[in-house]
Amino acid sequence: MFRRQNVVCFDVHPNKPWLVAGCADSSFTVWDYSLNVVIYSGSVGEHEAEVAEATASRRNFEHSEGYQGPRTTDKVTEPWNDAKNPFNIKSIFFYDKTVRSTRALVQSNSYRLAPDAVNTANVTKSSESLLQDWLNAIVFITDNHVMSLNYVTHEWRDIDMAAVLGKQVISFEYFAGSSMVAFGCSDGSVRLFDTETWTPTRRLTGGHSKAVTRLVSYEHRGVSYLVSVGADFNIVIWNVFAEDEEALIDFTAAIKTSKEVFDVCLNYATGELVLLTNREIVVLDVVEGSLSTRFPSKREFLQVLPFLHNGFPGNSLIALTSLQTSIMLLDASGQRKERQVLIEASHMNISHIQTFKCHPLSPNLIFMQSVNGIYIESLESHWIAPSFDLVD
Repeated sequence: MFRRQNVVCFDVHPNKPWLVAGCADSSFTVWDYSLNVVIYSGSVGEHEAEVAEATASRRNFEHSEGYQGPRTTDKVTEPWNDAKNPFNIKSIFFYDKTVRSTRALVQSNSYRLAPDAVNTANVTKSSESLLQDWLNAIVFITDNHVMSLNYVTHEWRDIDMAAVLGKQVISFEYFAGSSMVAFGCSDGSVRLFDTETWTPTRRLTGGHSKAVTRLVSYEHRGVSYLVSVGADFNIVIWNVFAEDEEALIDFTAAIKTSKEVFDVCLNYATGELVLLTNREIVVLDVVEGSLSTRFPSKREFLQVLPFLHNGFPGNSLIALTSLQTSIMLLDASGQRKERQVLIEASHMNISHIQTFKCHPLSPNLIFMQSVNGIYIESLESHWIAPSFDLVD
């Protein structure tokens, strides 16, 4: 049982049994869920002072599957936490070459998108030569900073985004075929950074008048594309390496009857963008740049993800209901006839599911965040999933 203040975000590593969660008090914890143990814990502010507590629990990594870093005999102490000056963790991600290669692998299974022939001219260097600080990283997005913790060397890197950009970072996305990462900003712009030098390279403007709240990337025929969703309800697609900086496709008119977008996901198998709005579910074809289908659905779902599981109908989607009490299976277009309940919150003795993720390579594992912590549910009956209580 691992107690923390309320969890606000989490991520899952694709090929290591690691789960990282950021909490409301600016602390974070990494678990090896196969062993049901904490392998690292600390605070995003701990790197500001070179204190022993910043790496106190590092040696637990050495006993976790997949660890290849240096050995240490440091004494393990309680993780440091500066309660007086907490950083507000908004998002947290694993970012390493495996994460990127997994994204490429998932996209390679698409029958609509053709990501295999990634244009190497768009990649400044191979993923093997990425800046070491970002090669094996856990990335934290806070109010005005982007930080990374190298989980091999245990070194921190801190970029003051307010000083670099003069704007607040709202959203983040990486590319499978490039060392670039994208940040959606509060002024409606999208900024691209090169992780080898960690310097801004491009600024995409003209698509949004308000904050960019969602970013989704994909590769098609050697070209890297980025979908951005704004608080102004605009939805556009960018060719991030084109000479001009104008939006390639503006889908805003396609959802003009709706306003607020609750969530967006790209179904890599079908090459379709699925939007949850306040009035309907809209499916857009990013290959053809056209509307595929739409149907009424007033706030029925809060979150949607692609769900490529061999035991369920092909090209399916998985969604969290607006009541946050169940996770349902949908067909590729979200039609009602194929819906079935996969997970009920009440069966796990929790009241609400705040958000969820599918394991990128093992979609039978569903990770769910609630007020009580992170829960893992398996759709395979032989796998017994642990659950973690993270709050008092």
